[in-house]
Amino acid sequence: MIGTVEGLTVTITELASLTEFVFGVSAIDAAGNESLITTLKVTTDQEETPDTTPPTAPGNLRGNVGANSVLLAWDASTDDRKLSGYVVLVDGVFYDSLSDVAVSVLVTDLDTETAYTFEVYAYDLSGNNSEISEVTLITTKPWDTGEPGLVAHYPFDGNANDATPYNNHGAIGGDPVFETSTLPFGNSGQNIKFDGDRDSVLVQNAVHLISDYTTVSFWIRVDGQNPNVAEAYIMDFGHWDQRWKISLPQHLRIVWTTNGNNLQFPNFISDMDSKDGNELVVGFWWHVTMVHDGARNIIYVNGEETNSVPVATKLNSTSRPLGIGNNPVDGGQYFQGALDNVKIYNKALTAAEIFNLYSTGISGIEDFAVAKYGDIKVTPNPVSDVLNIDHKFGLADNVQIRVLDNMGRQYDGFVPSKGAIQSGKISVNTNGYTPGLYFVNFIVDGKNIGSVKFSKI
Repeated sequence: MIGTVEGLTVTITELASLTEFVFGVSAIDAAGNESLITTLKVTTDQEETPDTTPPTAPGNLRGNVGANSVLLAWDASTDDRKLSGYVVLVDGVFYDSLSDVAVSVLVTDLDTETAYTFEVYAYDLSGNNSEISEVTLITTKPWDTGEPGLVAHYPFDGNANDATPYNNHGAIGGDPVFETSTLPFGNSGQNIKFDGDRDSVLVQNAVHLISDYTTVSFWIRVDGQNPNVAEAYIMDFGHWDQRWKISLPQHLRIVWTTNGNNLQFPNFISDMDSKDGNELVVGFWWHVTMVHDGARNIIYVNGEETNSVPVATKLNSTSRPLGIGNNPVDGGQYFQGALDNVKIYNKALTAAEIFNLYSTGISGIEDFAVAKYGDIKVTPNPVSDVLNIDHKFGLADNVQIRVLDNMGRQYDGFVPSKGAIQSGKISVNTNGYTPGLYFVNFIVDGKNIGSVKFSKI
C-alpha cells in the first residue's frame, strides 16, 4: 500500500521510467469497511533529461548458412533506458527492421556459393544507434535430395539419422526402440517406438528447415495416452509462439498449429484439428501430412484432405531445435506410439503430390519423358532379375543412376559404363532386391531430371 488520502487525487513520485505499473484504489468508510479495488495500468514515460547513451552492440553475431538463405542470430543488446529495435543490412543495403525482442532473422533470396556481409545494429527510443556488429558468410551449394523441396527425411532405420545429403541427424533421448515396420504399403525397414516416458529425438536447428511455406509428412501409430497430459507433442519446431507444432490431444484428432506473419500481424497463431471422424484410432498406422501454403493450413490423413482453415501468412523463423516425440521447449508431454518416415519439405505440396506420397512414399518424382533425352523406358516391368533401361543419353552427359525404394530412400546406385551410354541400354541387376515398388532416379550433370517407377517381383 502506498498510502491513504482524503481527497480524489494523489501524486506518486520516484517511479522508474519506461516501466509498466498497475495502480489500485479503494474507498474506506468511517467504520473501516473497504470497497472493491479499481485498477489502472499505466506505463511511465522517458526521463526528462536527454538520452545520449547508445545501446550496446548486438553480441556474438552468427549465421546458419544454406544455399539461398542465412539464419542470423545474436545476443541481445542492452540500453540504459529502453531498447527500441534492430536494423539488419546485407552488403550495406537495408534488409529489415526488427522489434526490440528479436534475436534472429532469416535472410532469403541469396545467390549460392556467394560471400555476403551481414550487419546488425540496435537503436533506442531516442534514436541512438549502437555500434554495428558484422559477419561475412559464404552461402553453400544446393543439395539434391531426390525429391523437389525435400529438406529432411528421418526413416528411423535403427537410428535418428537424416537420410538426405543435409545430414542433419537427430539425437535420441530416453530409450525408444526400433522395430520392424508394418506400414500398410510394405516396408522392409524399421520405425521408432516411443513409450511415453522421456523418449524423444532432438534435431539441431538448420537453415534449410526454415522456409515461408512447408509440408510435414509422417506415418504415425498411437499406442496409448497419458490421461494426465492434455496433449502429447508429435513434433515441434519453434513451438506455437514462433513457428509450428503438431500435437495429439486426448480426443485423438491431430492438431496443426502455425505462427506466421503478414502486413497486419507479426505473430498470427492458427491451430486446427483433423475434424470429427478422423481420429487416429489406437493401434493402427495413419499417414498424416500438414501443409502451410501461405493461404491455408491443411491436414491430410491417408492422402485425403480432412480439414483446412484460411491462414494468409508466411511462417516465422526460429532458432530453436526440431523436437520429435515430446515438447522440447517446456519439457514433458511425451508421445506414446510409433513414427516412421518423417519428411519435411520447404514448399507446400499439392493434393496430388500428397496422395502420391501416401501411396508410394515419394512426392515429386513422376514418370517422365524429357525432350532433351527422349523417352526413357524400363523393361520388363514388373521385373524379376534384370531391369533394362532404354535411353538416349549421350557420351557427353555425366549420368548417375540411383534406385530409390517406395519410401524415397536410396537402395542402390552406380555410374553407367561408357558402353552402356553408347549402346542406349543400361542394365540393373535386381536379383537381390526385396520385392516391392522402386524408382530408377536419373542424375545428369548433377541435376535430378526425374524417375521411372518399376515393381520387383
